[in-house]
Amino acid sequence: PANSWASLVEKARQLFPNLDIAQLDKNNKLEREAFDASVRDRCMALMRILNDYVAMLNADGSETEQAREIVTNYFNGERALFSGESITNQRNFKEDMTFQRSGGGDYFAHWHGKISHRYFRLHFEWPFRKNQEKLEIFYLGPKLTKS
Repeated sequence: PANSWASLVEKARQLFPNLDIAQLDKNNKLEREAFDASVRDRCMALMRILNDYVAMLNADGSETEQAREIVTNYFNGERALFSGESITNQRNFKEDMTFQRSGGGDYFAHWHGKISHRYFRLHFEWPFRKNQEKLEIFYLGPKLTKS
């Protein structure tokens, strides 16, 4: 298993070919945080779900029944693993949740996976567009909407 933020990114890139994973370990907010195995494990579990979602799409990018099940099971309800920020947080923290895309340009990524331990978040591109090959992962680190 990964034992540093850099090795977590490297391992995730090997395991999850359907994700375009940014240099998460180069984020100055994450660099200031001590590496934590609990965060690592939850991050990898969240990325596995996102990777599986992309893998289960039809060739034209439309959702299969299995992909729809992932959305139903993990993106809905009070205790959903993945959610978008509230309208208020989207407005108040827009700059903090805007990231550089790997291909250039900015992307406002308010959707995130929740890591309760140490209140970490994994921000990613959502919804997935039919014409793309990989889902972009932009940020891993402390919750951006904390006051």
